[in-house]
Amino acid sequence: MDHNTFLQEKERVAGLSVQEQKDFFARVLEEEQAESAIRLQAYFGYAVLFYYEGNFRRAREILEPFAFSYQSYEYIPEMISCFNLMGVASQCEGEYVLSRYFYNLALRIVEEQKETHYLAYEYNNISLTYIAEQNYETALQYIQKAEACLSESDEKMGAYIYLNKSDIYRYFGRLEEAVEAYETSIREYNGREILPDDTLICGISLFHSLGDQEKYAACMQKVLDQLGDMYASEFIDACKMVFECSLQDENYELVDTIIEKMDDYMQLHPGENKVGLRVEEVKYIYAKKIGDRDAMLAAMEKKNYYYSQIVSRLEKQRTTTMDEYLEINRHLQEAVQNAIQANHAKSRFLANMSHDIRTPMNAIVGITSLMEHSLHDPEKLENYLSKIQLSSRHMLGLVNDLLDMNKIENGAACLNLEPVKLLEQIAQVDDIISPQAAEKNQKFEIHCLHVEHENLILDATRFCQVLLNVLSNSVKYTPAGGSIRLDIEEMPGKKTNRAEYSFTVTDTGIGMDQELVQHIFDPFIRGEDSVVNKIQGTGLGMAITKNIVDLMEGSIEVESQINRGSRITILLEFALDPAGDTHSMADGQISSEKKEMTESALQGMRFLCAEDNELNAEILTAMLEIAGASCIVYPDGEHIVRVFETVKEGEYDAILMDVQMPNMNGYEATRRIRSSKNTLGQTIPIIAMTANAFADDVKNSFAAGMNAHVSKPIDLVVLERAIRRLVKQKNTERQI
Repeated sequence: MDHNTFLQEKERVAGLSVQEQKDFFARVLEEEQAESAIRLQAYFGYAVLFYYEGNFRRAREILEPFAFSYQSYEYIPEMISCFNLMGVASQCEGEYVLSRYFYNLALRIVEEQKETHYLAYEYNNISLTYIAEQNYETALQYIQKAEACLSESDEKMGAYIYLNKSDIYRYFGRLEEAVEAYETSIREYNGREILPDDTLICGISLFHSLGDQEKYAACMQKVLDQLGDMYASEFIDACKMVFECSLQDENYELVDTIIEKMDDYMQLHPGENKVGLRVEEVKYIYAKKIGDRDAMLAAMEKKNYYYSQIVSRLEKQRTTTMDEYLEINRHLQEAVQNAIQANHAKSRFLANMSHDIRTPMNAIVGITSLMEHSLHDPEKLENYLSKIQLSSRHMLGLVNDLLDMNKIENGAACLNLEPVKLLEQIAQVDDIISPQAAEKNQKFEIHCLHVEHENLILDATRFCQVLLNVLSNSVKYTPAGGSIRLDIEEMPGKKTNRAEYSFTVTDTGIGMDQELVQHIFDPFIRGEDSVVNKIQGTGLGMAITKNIVDLMEGSIEVESQINRGSRITILLEFALDPAGDTHSMADGQISSEKKEMTESALQGMRFLCAEDNELNAEILTAMLEIAGASCIVYPDGEHIVRVFETVKEGEYDAILMDVQMPNMNGYEATRRIRSSKNTLGQTIPIIAMTANAFADDVKNSFAAGMNAHVSKPIDLVVLERAIRRLVKQKNTERQI
């Protein structure tokens, strides 16, 4: 068959059934003498029919002979299409590394043949594999490369790139940029008409994140109406997105509906084992969410079945596709090994947590009992009290780590950006770390190098958490008499109105071997088990640190040697505060800042408080009295709003507001005070005083009109810092 005859026949069968089209391409490929251009087009045409049916494995198998011998073919554009089809088929099966391999082969051919109009397409494809792996930083780099090549591509590619860009920005919490990218896809590249399914899927996730219920519901309904007409890859993506949003909203009726549709799909495509794994993973997540252990076990059994099918198929292919078999088998073994290691790590974690939680609890319970017998011995009581405080803080740290990691793993962690002074944040870190180091007779120093800007926009809580996690580890793992140093350096800014900083922590501690260094950011990893070592912790601190640094779009590197110490370098970029003055920051300012912080900011202050728990109210009153302050406490938001209507100027300096209260919560009470007929409501500082301690809670507090947020259990040092910051802010406003 010559090329013209092939093209005529191809056009003729295009109007026939799918099976007749398959038979035509299969006959062409059986002809050993067929010229390379014909074989390439036949390979692609044959494979794409199976791909559209959702038979991704078969589509890839058809193209494997071409992949092994492609260098013997003369170049035609279908060569690129074949590799791209292998890439997308592998991606649909969850084989992202293999998928990238095929996309990179296509990219290499594009570059060799100078087919520059394909560049945006290839970069976008590679980005998709990283999005699927949730490696959004690398995905964004490739999307930006694709965007830079758009001038040589087509309208469809532009629509696709900006939808993917929207998804990436949504993940980073940069919702304004996500909306802008989404609208660019629709407005400038006709996305709704060119990519209707992808636009709807992207819209579901975006409007769900924005809380735009009207647009979210509209996209959701259209997707549900069109599921039956979608190609397999879009179908799976749509189902996954509907499932995730519905599960988050606890819309279990819709979750059940989408799982039924996925089950129906698997009945039509029982051989798609990789897709089956994804379906059963969805079922497992749902069963775990609602606590259905039977359904969890059923999903696990079905997953094991699919795994066995995959292994069985690989065994059959070994003789003819040994190279691919070995590669895939290696990935499977790595996955199994990683799962085993993860299970071992979690087992060690549970054992450590059992020990670590019981240790401070035992101290608290035991020492409380001893105190009953030492009521007339002030010296003993003082010693016991300090030990109870130490154990309580340690236990609070354990709980905070667990809650933080859960928030991060659920993708709910976000940044609460606000204007801050770098000097104040470093002084606070110094204030916490210096006493810890002094207890172990360690030398702790902070040095500032070329720091020109200290007025920044950042999440102060998360920033301090990063430095404290790293420095606390240095204190923990550095023997008595050792040294710890924090170097802060501002580097030349790469962008206008932004500054880049390096924070380097160097210690003379026990160090780590290279295997531990490679896994230091994995959850539940610890250098020593607390069961046999006095060094305690959850093993989550560095994992949390890495996730926060990633959230801030920064980087963290670790260098360490056994018995030589460790060096950890964190690179972060922050926006400059346009309202702040520009001046350099030196070491001496951190001594002066600490001195200012030692002077109590609470002395003589009068507080109006809302707290519904009687014991908490009693503790708060006593703590403020010790600090030289006074307060009047009301049991809910309704009471404090009513009382505030008659408050006179100078009667109270600030309001401490609990959030979760009966009758009226703290948010609503704050809004009522801010809009009160009493004009003091517009200016009096209101500080959230709540057990709701996550970034979203902080945002909600500020959105309601509060000026600061202090988490329970209340620490007077933290409250003083908040008061000191508000006083400085008020003085600055007066000067302006």
